[in-house]
Amino acid sequence: VEFLQDHSFTDFSEVRDDYIATISYLYNTLFRKYIVGTMALKEDVGTHGELLVNTSASQGNSSIFSFFGRPSSGQAASNTAHQSNIFCIGNRLEVLNIERPAIVLAVATSKSTPVLFEEIHRSVGKMLAETCTAEHVFCAELFGDVPGRMFDALFAGVVDLYLETLREQVAATNDCVGVLLMVKINGLLRMEMGKRRKIGDLNNYFVRSDILLKPKFKELFDLNIRSVSGSSPSELFQGEGNTAPLIVTRRFAEFVASILLVSSYGPEDNMVKESLRRLRVEFSSLLNAISALYSRHKSRYVFLINNIDLILTVLSKRKVRAETFQYFEDVLSGYVAAFVEHELGEHFRDILGFVRSSEAGKASVFNKSRLSAILNEYSANWRVGIEHIRDNVLREFPNFRNGQEVLKRVLAQLLSYHKRCEALLEQSFPDLRRKIVATTSLTFEIRNLTSQF
Repeated sequence: VEFLQDHSFTDFSEVRDDYIATISYLYNTLFRKYIVGTMALKEDVGTHGELLVNTSASQGNSSIFSFFGRPSSGQAASNTAHQSNIFCIGNRLEVLNIERPAIVLAVATSKSTPVLFEEIHRSVGKMLAETCTAEHVFCAELFGDVPGRMFDALFAGVVDLYLETLREQVAATNDCVGVLLMVKINGLLRMEMGKRRKIGDLNNYFVRSDILLKPKFKELFDLNIRSVSGSSPSELFQGEGNTAPLIVTRRFAEFVASILLVSSYGPEDNMVKESLRRLRVEFSSLLNAISALYSRHKSRYVFLINNIDLILTVLSKRKVRAETFQYFEDVLSGYVAAFVEHELGEHFRDILGFVRSSEAGKASVFNKSRLSAILNEYSANWRVGIEHIRDNVLREFPNFRNGQEVLKRVLAQLLSYHKRCEALLEQSFPDLRRKIVATTSLTFEIRNLTSQF
């Protein structure tokens, strides 16, 4: 070839053109067969318009499919590895391991293995990267090709074919997590090609692919935000006596965890970060609006605590420790503090009133006789009171671990009020100091209760 290039450019061009015609036809044929074959194995996820809040699933949240989604037609329920939905990440993060081999079509077909579209996207992208790398090196060696000059001639048909497939799939999907996974796959392959292999031939493919994917991700995320902001609190309200977490809360937690886990691959994306912030604000507002429908203030806090605790439990289980986790931890702490005051107020209203009034400089409203009666009642009933508190807390919070933590906060705050009461008595009514139960007795009972869990 070098001889022809030096002595007969016409013959050299003819050889090169024949090579391009033969190899481009071969690649078009093979990639078309591969794309059609893998698409025949594709499992549908996110094609039914699922959003975080679906009106049809709101009332009563009675259907298991309202959260987990319906199995795709023709797929047995036993295919648990592929029973994915658009909120839970499951094992879908494995697709971001670009070192894994691409789907072997013959093997997958023989086993009728269902695959998600992001796996097809990764496999096609990986095969394009490997084939492009091989051709890049070969053409440079054989034809002295300027890097990238022959790429369009060899691969334009393949790229157009797959991008058309991608366009059709993106247009039909509601799978926000799946779209973000494909964006990250592009980023990882781009990094592999550009930084490690120093080959930029696929840059145009990545740009055209991202033009399809990124706006779609933004569109789907915004749809989920609007499903939250536009939902009716009364439709999601479970009834006065039901303060259990909502199914939409589980959806929200799984969705946020999935987005955060996928986003951790590659550089931080400000658009994703801002979208998560907006979703977090809207969902917090929705929970507050639903809680306002409870007539009892304490029930409002119990509902909020149960829902925020579920969010934190899911994020913790998925090993997500991001800004969102800290936000909900702070929110939960505030709701628990409010619940603590309500719970103590129901059982020890008078003693708390004395402490609060005295610390606010209004101790004069408590004369010695009234205070003595308050202390007598407190000393006689404090043990029964904390037992009732224990029973109430463990009944209100279905998550046993969360119930334990709330109970500890309640009892710790009671001990704090008790010590402050002792100090105030010592300062203003020293002769009544003996009427209050000893701190050691209260501490012993608290330790006894908490040690039982």
